[in-house]
Amino acid sequence: MANPLTDLVLSDPTWLRVLSFIGDPGVVCQLGCISRRWYRLSRDATLWRRVNFTERRRLSLKKLAMFIRRPLAIHMHSLRVEGFIMSNSHSSAKRLTVSPALLKELEERCPLLTELHLVNAKMDNIALDQFPERLTSLNFVGSVLSFDFLASLTNANILPRLTAIDLSYVHNLSSFSKSLDGLLSRT
Repeated sequence: MANPLTDLVLSDPTWLRVLSFIGDPGVVCQLGCISRRWYRLSRDATLWRRVNFTERRRLSLKKLAMFIRRPLAIHMHSLRVEGFIMSNSHSSAKRLTVSPALLKELEERCPLLTELHLVNAKMDNIALDQFPERLTSLNFVGSVLSFDFLASLTNANILPRLTAIDLSYVHNLSSFSKSLDGLLSRT
């Protein structure tokens, strides 16, 4: 009688395609514990081009920094992180999603990073000039930004490669904001 597990032999590119649909980086790393082949597959650079930490769980600032220090982070082109603003816990809503030190590490350790998505993030301590200069796309959906941050959006010398920015549902941005007028004049 045929064993369905041992008779099912798929090529590495097929398994990489399957692993790319999992989405959660934590699960992909756990699959690397199955065997040497799975370890090698889970560390493939193609799986780490678009890293999405919004699928299953929110990452603390400490865990995000630990991930950025891992060798797999150098392959990242896009990083998506969800903050704690929409969290049920009042103490969690005050937690920072990113810090100036983390953004500096992103610039140093992730040379291919061009897209950064920070959803529901508390970033009132961050200035726009602290983000990596090579970013072409920024997404701040539902985030809390400082007024200085919004004012610096008008400066074309800050993030010169930036071509797309999403400020949907940003808490302190209104249609009457001078920052919004300046941002529109930058384009």
